[in-house]
Amino acid sequence: MEVRPLGSSGARVRDSKQQPGGPVLAFTEAGWAAFVGGLKNDAFGGSRA
Repeated sequence: MEVRPLGSSGARVRDSKQQPGGPVLAFTEAGWAAFVGGLKNDAFGGSRA
């Protein structure tokens, strides 16, 4: 996974195994902050390896 932070424009995430030009998931700044906060608080119920 590759993350490109864009400051106040949010962040873009892509699978780095894909060829350039593959799908990109775009987050707003608030959306990215909520996602990262959820990871830190284990809001998604996953285990950490």
